[in-house]
Amino acid sequence: MPTVIFNPFRHGKEPDQVTGQSASADSTSQITVSWNAVTASPPVTNYTIEWSANGSSGWAEIAESPTASTSVADASLSTYTTYYYRITANNPV
Repeated sequence: MPTVIFNPFRHGKEPDQVTGQSASADSTSQITVSWNAVTASPPVTNYTIEWSANGSSGWAEIAESPTASTSVADASLSTYTTYYYRITANNPV
């Protein structure tokens, strides 16, 4: 199974840090990344989910999720590989 590590790095544009990150293996090549909804004013408009191979550079967006959703599946992963994820809550300010 892939290994998942969450990175709490903040972009500086999000209303609050996302909490409750978790991942569950759906298969040997897919995981579902989940998090707690963020309450903010002005309201969160969406979440950006990114991954990196080393946790410090090379971040790539895998999904942009609407506020009603607090999970996303990441497929085509390799076994015995570590994946770093960060989830950012976004609002219009």
